[in-house]
Amino acid sequence: MDQYASGAAVHPAKDGTLIRPFSMNAQDKEDMLNFLMALTDRDFTSDPRFSNPFRN
Repeated sequence: MDQYASGAAVHPAKDGTLIRPFSMNAQDKEDMLNFLMALTDRDFTSDPRFSNPFRN
């Protein structure tokens, strides 16, 4: 998160004006991490029925 908050490293072929630094305090970082972790459904991602989209 610190990398993104700092503005991250911009690839020379990309428009560097689109990525700007922003501030996040410790609570913001914790909240964001908890939110992102809530988006992960381990039951779904580890279910072999969904591992091959081309299977009949």
